[in-house]
Amino acid sequence: LKAKFLGKKEVIICTDFNISYSPLDLSNPQGCMNTTGYLKEEREAFTDYLNSGLFDSYRIVNPFSQRFTWSGYGAKKINNSAGNLYTFDYIFVTEGLKNKIMDAGVLFDFNCSDHYPVYLEI
Repeated sequence: LKAKFLGKKEVIICTDFNISYSPLDLSNPQGCMNTTGYLKEEREAFTDYLNSGLFDSYRIVNPFSQRFTWSGYGAKKINNSAGNLYTFDYIFVTEGLKNKIMDAGVLFDFNCSDHYPVYLEI
């Protein structure tokens, strides 16, 4: 991955990865250790992906804050307060964009799916 885009142009990658790579990205990391989306192998592969030169825009602005982008329809019905909550949706940037980030977050006012939209302001 690194050889394909670094050094040529800055890149923003935004999608639903269906993996939470940090304990801050789950409401119950200990309880999800054997659950798809937080398996050790998935987290290791995802960390290798990030180590290719990608940075989590939300973590740059909010290094220790918990936020969740997926709660399932059942949890949303009771105001995002039940069940296991995950962050599956990320916006990653390359090195040259890190210092240009003004804000990054989640838009909780949108209830159009089981995922909440994420945003990045540069």
